[in-house]
Amino acid sequence: MTEIVKRLGPDGEWTAVMRWPAGEQAKGPKELVVRPTNPDDYPGKGLSSVILRDLDIAGAINELRERQSPRVPIQTRQTTSRRLEKLSRLVKAEGITDTYLARLSFEYCLASAEGKPKAVEFLAEHTGQTPSAVRNHLWRAGRAGILQRRPGTPGGVLTDKANELLIKHGLE
Repeated sequence: MTEIVKRLGPDGEWTAVMRWPAGEQAKGPKELVVRPTNPDDYPGKGLSSVILRDLDIAGAINELRERQSPRVPIQTRQTTSRRLEKLSRLVKAEGITDTYLARLSFEYCLASAEGKPKAVEFLAEHTGQTPSAVRNHLWRAGRAGILQRRPGTPGGVLTDKANELLIKHGLE
């Protein structure tokens, strides 16, 4: 579960905890708990609609999306076409390795985050593979614990394993 915690009230006397299942694309929290910030000292008037109006669910969704955006290692200051060209050479030289799957997943998440309507087709076109091969490789990335996806929803979230591989091997 991913949590976003916000303080409510003029003095932060209430704490709201919003929770989403791991890897979930943010639409709205699946759980919401509002409790006194200090459980030993309940606020005098109790919880009111005025306090609940301070609850910024849209802001929490934006924060969650920022957390789920692909983390870009420092070495990624290259152009997309150059990175994709190297990705294509990597799979031809080494085959389908975890490093390749991490790089492909990174490019997929990045293309989806940039709003490319058909990220799989974009990657296929720029890597010389078929769209079905790219889909299969993304599926394999999910099975390898590199990419978290939700069926029927574009994009995904890179796992810690993917980020470690990207940092270790760099996006050169």
